Amino acid sequence: MPLSKQESACIKANELEYKFLEHLKYHYQLPFPLEEWNDPKNKITYGIRLALGQYYQKGACAAGMRFSDFVQCLSSDFCGGSLRAARELGYLPEYRRTLAKKYKIQRGYANPSEYSRSSLVFE
Repeated sequence: MPLSKQESACIKANELEYKFLEHLKYHYQLPFPLEEWNDPKNKITYGIRLALGQYYQKGACAAGMRFSDFVQCLSSDFCGGSLRAARELGYLPEYRRTLAKKYKIQRGYANPSEYSRSSLVFE
């Protein structure tokens, strides 16, 4: 049975996070070419980088939350819609309100510097 678009995007998001960690730990290849990864005009990599940054900054990784679950808790208007391009191409899963409610993540929660790390519900 083939995977749904959402399941496929979850797998791809977790693979991106794993490749990013391998790059940090072992200096392996980034998930995208370096010039694309560092280009702030590339909407796909920019959204992925923002989501990864908030995932680690907010402590979701340390709390045991998978990256794909964290991304599903971020609404489509996260940082001015920066996740839309990556979601449309299947790199990141779509927003799921039920998952955001489960983790008690409100709209605007992961926007940079709006909520302190101490306000995390899952710590």
